[in-house]
Amino acid sequence: MKKIARDRWLSSDASQALLQTLHRMNDGTPAPHLQHDYPQSGLRTLFRMSMAPTREQSSRFDPAVNPLCPRLGCHNALHNVFHVIMICHAAAAARAELFDQCALRGFRPGYLAILGSSSGVPSSHRRWFGGASLKFLRLVYQSLNVP
Repeated sequence: MKKIARDRWLSSDASQALLQTLHRMNDGTPAPHLQHDYPQSGLRTLFRMSMAPTREQSSRFDPAVNPLCPRLGCHNALHNVFHVIMICHAAAAARAELFDQCALRGFRPGYLAILGSSSGVPSSHRRWFGGASLKFLRLVYQSLNVP
């Protein structure tokens, strides 16, 4: 069904105009903003939409779940997406490694850059950073005890 709908759309006049604007000089090379469509974008989307299975998220549905971070050194911080990505001790080593690699390349990523916004990442490093930040997000997701 999806293939039929896709083929029908690709054969329409509306799709041709859109595709021409998305391609640079009609040579088939995607426009720069389309080159960074990373694999496993679903994982990144979970974090962007604050739907990752953090304790704060779980406590919304189960009042028995404590919404505070269980890690030592987190000082009873709310266990939300910002905390697990930027502050939590569970991902401290991976976060430090990511930030060190970015420092060697001359920039420091912020929270939104890790979630996929490329505005704070130099264009020459966006492809590398997309892969590196996704690797970091996978580690963070695993630290949430998700199989």
